[in-house]
Amino acid sequence: MEGHRLLSFLLFFPVLTYSQTPNPNCPIPTSACGSIQNISYPFLLKGDHKIQNNCARWWYELTCVGNTTTFIIFDGNRPMSYSVANIFYENQTIRLVDHDLAHGSCPLTGNSLSPETNTPLKLISSSSVAFLNCSVQPKKKEYHRLNCAGGSQGLLYFHFGSNRMSDLPKECGYYAFVPVSGELPNDGSVAGVQKLLQMGFELSWSGGQSQTEYLPSAPYPYNWDLNNSTGLKVFWITGNVIGYTIIVRTLLGVLHLFAVIIFVIYRKFKSTHGNKTLNRPSLGSARYSYSEIKKITDNFKVKLGKGGYGAVFKGKLPNGQLVAVKMLDNSKGNGEEFINEVTTISRIYHVNVVQLVGFCLEGSRSALVYEFMPNGSLEKYIFSGDERTQRIGWEKLYQIALGVARGIEYLHRGCDMCILHFDIKPHNILLDNNFNPKISDFGLAKLFATDHSIASMSNARGTVGYIAPELFSPNFGRVSYKSDVYSYGMLLLEMAGRRKNYYPLVERASQIYFPTWVYDELTLKEDLDIGTETEDEKDIAKKLVIIGLWCIQMKPNDRPSMSRVVEMLEQNIEELEMPPKPFLASPERPMEDLSLAESDTKALLV
Repeated sequence: MEGHRLLSFLLFFPVLTYSQTPNPNCPIPTSACGSIQNISYPFLLKGDHKIQNNCARWWYELTCVGNTTTFIIFDGNRPMSYSVANIFYENQTIRLVDHDLAHGSCPLTGNSLSPETNTPLKLISSSSVAFLNCSVQPKKKEYHRLNCAGGSQGLLYFHFGSNRMSDLPKECGYYAFVPVSGELPNDGSVAGVQKLLQMGFELSWSGGQSQTEYLPSAPYPYNWDLNNSTGLKVFWITGNVIGYTIIVRTLLGVLHLFAVIIFVIYRKFKSTHGNKTLNRPSLGSARYSYSEIKKITDNFKVKLGKGGYGAVFKGKLPNGQLVAVKMLDNSKGNGEEFINEVTTISRIYHVNVVQLVGFCLEGSRSALVYEFMPNGSLEKYIFSGDERTQRIGWEKLYQIALGVARGIEYLHRGCDMCILHFDIKPHNILLDNNFNPKISDFGLAKLFATDHSIASMSNARGTVGYIAPELFSPNFGRVSYKSDVYSYGMLLLEMAGRRKNYYPLVERASQIYFPTWVYDELTLKEDLDIGTETEDEKDIAKKLVIIGLWCIQMKPNDRPSMSRVVEMLEQNIEELEMPPKPFLASPERPMEDLSLAESDTKALLV
């Protein structure tokens, strides 16, 4: 949390404090969920009780999910879900345990709750475990390697004690903070840390030492504190201080408000003129200086390629790991794509999504450091006419299609937020040593809460030829995760045809637009002649085509979800139905790799 936000909380907190004892005129319901029995004030189980509006302010809401009592804390707009281990009404504390840590074998979590997080209750745990993502091994002995996390996350470490940014080694970035209530282990073993984290931490709803009285005609109580030196009672009624202190606190509040306004204006001015900053400096990835980037790439010696937003160079970290460094072209926009890509991909860990190792943000220079994919992009294997390019067999092509589908499904449903990629195409599918696919390039991706049925969106973009119709016109339907399904369908058809969907350099005019031609071929002949030899190869090609045609249906509601696409890919070809013809007409011009930027705000149905 920014320093001015914490200062604001500390200044205004006494003015906003109200009694922790409910009005006796308000009913006190009790409920239960799983092992947590007799849930009562100040907690209310969601949906179990109806209480009056003027009583609702006294309660903290819990939810019951699968017989597990859950308490949600918001870090900005990001919900963090915790299991309730116990509620101690006698000392007014509640013990919470991270969902991921409660049942996992590795003490790694995506939730981060530092002492500065603005929680609805007071965090009373004084100790915490900090997880770090480092580019090289830290020199300090108190940093312990987290080997159980696997190699995809980079070098992950944990340590105890100070979690100030000034104490952080320059080669590391913070991944997460987890508060703990027990004693920290001396040996720094993973098992010891796991056991400690599974004990959880405690929050308090204690209202302090003030006493509570009620006025007969008042709907709310008031507290009073006795000043031992003057004997003056200072009253607190529904959050307002009555007494001489209100003048001092009001003046301090007004002065601080002006300071915050000036600070916000300064930050906005600074960001507008190129000194871009990220809300969370670490974002779970290592942060590099520009000089380190030059050293990693050997002064940008090996250029792997160039995309719409900058060049990509091959690099090598001090620990020997090969990486791809994407240098962002600052003439493209105001850095929104860079910040968007870092904040999006840093929260994703999936075998079919490329892993962000780190980033650089220094003045006007910005770069993204990814794991290196030695076999490059899928594009060169399905479009290349060069006989020297290795040909991918049909079985491997099927495995690539399935891996990409699982990756997109994870983006849509497997994260705490729904991630829409908006640029699925062969160029953005990278292949590792074993030709396993990984989705890359999240510059155009958008994040949306999975519990919202409708959310607003602006600046929808993509590559022409893969963009869903609803992105061009709302007459086709709402923009949603089905837009990624459309792009994936176009990708499948190009994989099956081993050519671009629009390709004018063919012998017959009917073959120029592949989706139209292949649909007619399947309808008339029930067979395909697209380079297959064995029956198994023909079945794979037919399966990719049929699923691709389902995915590119004009109306979003007619397209399957990515979960359904994965199911279809795993089914036998005999179980798949032929879709209706999905297009109005063939395009009249080539689908060039152009970027669409649409400024009109649309409703996004997720």
